[in-house]
Amino acid sequence: MSTVAPGMGTRVPVAARVALAVAAVTYSSWTLAGFTGSRLDPRTSYVSEVYALGEPWAVAFRAADAVAGLAALAAAWWLRPTVPRGRRDPARPAGLARLTRLTRPTLLTLVAVLGLAVFGAATLGDAAAPLSCTPTHDPVCSAAETQGAVPLHHTLHAMTRSIASTGALASTVAAAALTLTRRPRRGVAWAYVALAAASLATTAWVLVEVAAITPGPSGTPLLGRVGLDALGWAQRLQTLLVATTLLLAAARPPRAAAPDRAGPATTATTTDAAGGTS
Repeated sequence: MSTVAPGMGTRVPVAARVALAVAAVTYSSWTLAGFTGSRLDPRTSYVSEVYALGEPWAVAFRAADAVAGLAALAAAWWLRPTVPRGRRDPARPAGLARLTRLTRPTLLTLVAVLGLAVFGAATLGDAAAPLSCTPTHDPVCSAAETQGAVPLHHTLHAMTRSIASTGALASTVAAAALTLTRRPRRGVAWAYVALAAASLATTAWVLVEVAAITPGPSGTPLLGRVGLDALGWAQRLQTLLVATTLLLAAARPPRAAAPDRAGPATTATTTDAAGGTS
């Protein structure tokens, strides 16, 4: 079963929408940490510390994260047919030059779907490589992390988390840009734009907070005391924005402009794609 984009034949499988909704819900499982006896401070603690070894219900939270990653990957797979094909120009060479033949909607849809896939794969990595302890709550853990005396999976988690956030951000921005190719621009387009703008601003906030606590060569934080000492809040907002974008994509997939049928040279194609986003 699938839905059809008005005026064109592009189909978005209902399975893809369901997968996006599942990813959104399970990726928000950390919001239940307050009911599990967690003593982490939401203002300063990493979202990932909810899943750290030894934390209350950590196994269940990691399982939810794994489901979110698998659901995002499944959605990206089911959304592959929605990526429109660029018009082929025989006069142009093959190889990497084929990218120049892709229309803007095609490129944006491709980025949105690939970003979603990257987010899903990296979120699976998050679940498979959890933090070994809680550095913002445990001074011993913090010291071990600073000295590099933590297990490999602890170190890998920081990498997978950053990759997941990057994939989600790329997907969200591409989805917003895709909706702006339509005229007139409807409310759903501005919803995507608002989510993309908020995601970019929140990502900047996260980076400032990270720099404010990361020691530089001299041993002092890179940005001194510029941050609000609220990395936890920044990360939680970032994660909620990713979940909100996934839900919006499940309900109203971003759609590109329909082609101008007056002339054969126009190559834009209507498509539905997923947008997504710690």
